[in-house]
Amino acid sequence: MFDSIVCQTFTDYEVIIVDGASTDGTMEVVYANQSRFPKGCLQFISEPDGGVYDAMNKGIAVSHGEWLYFMGADDRLYDGYCLDNLYAFLDDNTDMVLCDIHSPKHGRCSSRFSWMTYLRNTIHHQGVVYRRSLFADRGYDITLQVMGDYEMNLYLYRKGCRMRRAGFILAEHLPGGLSGSMRWINYSEETRVRNRYLGNPVLRMLCAAAGVFKFGVKQCLY
Repeated sequence: MFDSIVCQTFTDYEVIIVDGASTDGTMEVVYANQSRFPKGCLQFISEPDGGVYDAMNKGIAVSHGEWLYFMGADDRLYDGYCLDNLYAFLDDNTDMVLCDIHSPKHGRCSSRFSWMTYLRNTIHHQGVVYRRSLFADRGYDITLQVMGDYEMNLYLYRKGCRMRRAGFILAEHLPGGLSGSMRWINYSEETRVRNRYLGNPVLRMLCAAAGVFKFGVKQCLY
């Protein structure tokens, strides 16, 4: 991750690392890379947290920039021009910018922000940049373990958030992670989030049934 950030041609950014007081050597890696950034550019928090969305909320709270982008420890920016390319899409009439991502398993992947978001999370976590003011009234739902980003995206869609699409690859995303695993909690939380915003009870039932079917098929295949 650090290598892909320090090589950027665009340098007006801050980097915030939020670590849940881990003992896996994460902070040692942070300290080792600290000198690669201009003074004051890299901030870090290492303390117990309530999960990934609590950590993301902490990062939002200490951020100063106008735009937010969330990366996992194993993610990286796709090339050295990503932030320069992104900057061209950040304007006063935009709240979210959707970019493509690249996955070794699936190749190039695009996000969608439409009525389909009611049915499933159509936005790749590494392919979206948010205006920070979107989080002024509320952060991520920390009662959710794996679908907090889906809940936030659906909330923003309902709110009429202004989206702009950028046609370039922003990040390289390695397979895995919480939402990429085939655990039942992924499907149960997806249903819980959908039911929060989808008013039609028939559609709720059909979507829930489809989720159970998809989970069963994946369990059989893998």
